[in-house]
Amino acid sequence: MDKLIEKSLTANRETKFIEFKSEFDITSKQDWCEVIKDIISISNSGGGIIAFGLNDTGEPTGYDATALLNYDSADITNKISRYIGMQFSEFNIIEKQKNGNNIALMTIEGNAIPIVFKKPGTYSVDNKQQTSFKEGSVYFRHGAKSSPGNTDDIRRSFQKELDKVRKSWLSDVGKIVKAPSESKVVVVPKLAHRSASDAAALVRLTTDPSAPIYGTIDYDLSHPYRQKELIVKIKERLPDGVIFNSYDVLSLWYAHDITEHPEFHHTPNYGVTQYSDAYVDWIVNSYTNNKDFFLEARARYYKIKSLKSGLKS
Repeated sequence: MDKLIEKSLTANRETKFIEFKSEFDITSKQDWCEVIKDIISISNSGGGIIAFGLNDTGEPTGYDATALLNYDSADITNKISRYIGMQFSEFNIIEKQKNGNNIALMTIEGNAIPIVFKKPGTYSVDNKQQTSFKEGSVYFRHGAKSSPGNTDDIRRSFQKELDKVRKSWLSDVGKIVKAPSESKVVVVPKLAHRSASDAAALVRLTTDPSAPIYGTIDYDLSHPYRQKELIVKIKERLPDGVIFNSYDVLSLWYAHDITEHPEFHHTPNYGVTQYSDAYVDWIVNSYTNNKDFFLEARARYYKIKSLKSGLKS
């Protein structure tokens, strides 16, 4: 965008990506409708700039851009949203100088999916109704003009996005091909928590191979059971008649210091402890190998509790 900003200040004609406005009245509905049409057209076409205070040849007109530069961006977003039915804030207004004149530049980002007008941009001139754009229309830049789109515009828009996705995929495939044979491919969610668990997907936050490895994990997937669910899950796998209840969960917790095993449990900042399938397997396998496993855990917990009680007294 920086190169396009510099180009907009030296260009002597409008282009697909640069629109000149000799003046702009922020109190005029007509001016707003025309500008909103250009904003959406430019965004649908990949992004660009509207320069306020330049004539058709790119020369300063002397327009005082102070009011526009001080205009609240949130209010502009609200004005646009009335016509497109969604919040559009992918723009920024900056102040620049050209030949000693203040120029307001609105930089506009491109969007992946073309925006459709959901409400007509109408205004009155000499008691006659005029329309900048119609409901259901999709505008693109055709040369230096903002006009209704056609099939080719829609096709090019989606093709551009597909090309971007394809390029990203090919880049990722290239990384996999070049990776060492012992490497492991993992899918890391966008919003993930840092964890010390061995079940986490391991990533490095730098290209430095000596940097520490961090893990990302979704605890609702890796530790899906609350206490009641844990008890039900374990009892399903134990022989009929074997008793396992909340007291056993508590006994195992202290008798085997489960706090030191993040692969077995996770306690969120706000919420109850969650347990993993690995913990279920460990408990069931421990009982299978030792039928006194639960009794021993209860006895050990009772001893720990008694010692703590004696220290307090």
